[in-house]
Amino acid sequence: PNDRRVRRVELTPAGRTLVEQITDAGLADFRHLLGFLDTQTLRDALSVMTRIEAATVAFCRRDVP
Repeated sequence: PNDRRVRRVELTPAGRTLVEQITDAGLADFRHLLGFLDTQTLRDALSVMTRIEAATVAFCRRDVP
């Protein structure tokens, strides 16, 4: 509060709506893309993402070997 260099801003309701629309559109496109992949490829992707998630958790805890 005492530092006049700091400016806090926030989106207007219209701005929040726009961000939500952009996010939803991106997710819709990603889901559409996934529809082109076969089941085994999706399973492989899930396996990789699960390993990445576990590595991220370990990294955040600094349990990295």
